[in-house]
Amino acid sequence: MSREQGDTKVEYGEITTNKKLKDALLRRDKAYSHWIIETDRKILDEFVYTDKNIFRNRILPSYHYLKSIAEKGSTVAVPIIVDIEMAIRFANFEPKEEKILKMWIDGHTQTEIAEAVYDYQRNISRVIDSCIRRLQYILVFLNPYN
Repeated sequence: MSREQGDTKVEYGEITTNKKLKDALLRRDKAYSHWIIETDRKILDEFVYTDKNIFRNRILPSYHYLKSIAEKGSTVAVPIIVDIEMAIRFANFEPKEEKILKMWIDGHTQTEIAEAVYDYQRNISRVIDSCIRRLQYILVFLNPYN
């Protein structure tokens, strides 16, 4: 937002003092934003991704809801959705594993998934558990963003 004052343009929210002060404040803001990102990452790792019950029973089944509110601008849902999608790509699942995981995330029962992929329900359960463990490992111990 700006307004004209005579021949000079005044920017609201901009520092119109000397360059050294402006640069120092920008560096401080950049360092602070990195601190916020690291803190958020630690919170997600500790309270969301490492707890199997929360990750398996609350986060992954809520994927589509989280995605819908992320698209509306939720600052909490966006990093979770980005993390899950990045971890799925990084995990390099076999096509059958990925199909099983996506069907489970979509809300299909293990019996429905078993019928769709021509397998036994107990095998589907093992595949889902294996996929979830792999996603958790990637999210907590690896950095899929590199």
